[in-house]
Amino acid sequence: MSTLIETYKLTKWYGPVIGLNEVTWSFEGGIVGLLGPNGAGKSTFLKLVTGQMHPSQGWVKIMGKAPFGHGRLFMDVGYAPETELSFLYLTPLQFLVPLGRMYGYSRKESRKKAIEVLERVQLVNVKDRKMSTFSKGMRQRIKIARALLGSPRILILDEPLNGMDPIGRKLLLTFFQEYTKDGNHHILFSSHVLHEIQSLTHEILLITKGKIRARGSLEEIRNLMDEFPHRIRIQTPSPRKLGEKLANFPFVRGIFFEERGVLVHSHQPEEFFQSLPALVAKEKIEIQELYSEDDNLEAVFRYLVHGKVAT
Repeated sequence: MSTLIETYKLTKWYGPVIGLNEVTWSFEGGIVGLLGPNGAGKSTFLKLVTGQMHPSQGWVKIMGKAPFGHGRLFMDVGYAPETELSFLYLTPLQFLVPLGRMYGYSRKESRKKAIEVLERVQLVNVKDRKMSTFSKGMRQRIKIARALLGSPRILILDEPLNGMDPIGRKLLLTFFQEYTKDGNHHILFSSHVLHEIQSLTHEILLITKGKIRARGSLEEIRNLMDEFPHRIRIQTPSPRKLGEKLANFPFVRGIFFEERGVLVHSHQPEEFFQSLPALVAKEKIEIQELYSEDDNLEAVFRYLVHGKVAT
């Protein structure tokens, strides 16, 4: 498979602040998820790839050409930004048909194309309703419909899952699968939530502070994440008794006593959560609250970057 997108030491400075730091990467196709906490550099990377800003140094190529001065490239690239839709007082048809004309379609062809892309995101039934009445998830799907107008080979979507309800997420998953199943269409998208993308993507890039920290298949990234010591907070009136019993668990790496309970570090949180109920039932230990703070990417990235976890 030929390289669709390639970057070399791609860098962007915003005054004294670096937004992207020497990213070298190639995209051969399929579905790739760009994963990182807010402010990690995801949007900067996607804007550079789509030619919306010039790099401070390094370069980007789309199908072998720079995105600047090759406007026809963007017939093959559809982009949906993270920013909110404008012109919400319009209906989807009123919004999409003029945009279709910009791709060279006649008015009749543009209307036909607008209806086609609305069908793909399952919003054709509201084609004549003002978008100001739409939910956040519906507006996200309108942005994807807009990105599809030029019949692109590559879709680049910035945080497409933001504001999606469970039904919208399922629709998006179905769309991703159908769009890429022929092997000739590809998707690069960003998210800041791991569980949102794990059912959508073939490959994950982990990005923070403007640098790619890791890349690989979902399984490879999961193995990397498994090395991260998850923090599990347990609120109980018997912290000493619970801590003493938890010390015998082979998958517990650290126990820290707090004012209202214990903080546990575990490299195998699933095994921990499976074993805990039997222990507290046997020992008659009351658990008032139980939660893991490390289901968020910020904590994982702190570990990947600094090699340590906060207590």
